[in-house]
Amino acid sequence: MGLFSFLDSKPIKEGNYVSKVFKLNGVKTPVRVESADAEGKMVYIDIFTREMSLRIGGTVTPRQTCATAEFFKDAGDIIAALQGTRVLDSQVYFNALLKSCTRHIQDYGRLIDTDLSAYLFTVAQVMNATELRSTGRPIDAYLGSELIEEFKRGAYKAFRNYIWVNQYNPLSANIFDPYELVKLTDLQ
Repeated sequence: MGLFSFLDSKPIKEGNYVSKVFKLNGVKTPVRVESADAEGKMVYIDIFTREMSLRIGGTVTPRQTCATAEFFKDAGDIIAALQGTRVLDSQVYFNALLKSCTRHIQDYGRLIDTDLSAYLFTVAQVMNATELRSTGRPIDAYLGSELIEEFKRGAYKAFRNYIWVNQYNPLSANIFDPYELVKLTDLQ
């Protein structure tokens, strides 16, 4: 089997969910996410998200989708970064996030805010899966959202010069209007 035996498992669509079993330190660790389409080619990766108030009234809970294969590849990278770690605490997960972001920056020369969100949600999904495997209970939603915010602040601090944000036209009623990527440091 070996260290990277998690690559042998293929994602399985089960009802409204897609799951893949990874091995973390020799223990099977299933990661399960909600399917965003009937075929299971896209998944919702958001977890521990908070409602956001809209300026026009009401609230919305943001959702983020990702290609299933891409999500599970990123989850596998996070799992690989955790291999050999005795204690899986928040610092270990944060370090795995930093490693994934660093690799992304090396490959693409930048980190777009939506890519960072995808990495944050992927780390959170893996954290939740390991907690569920260890205790039989998922991470408390409030604690999970606090951890995501803490990791987000840390990543923005660590990669400040490499983060680009999507800037949308706030006056447009059309959500499909073009946007531009702007370097975060140009906005501050």
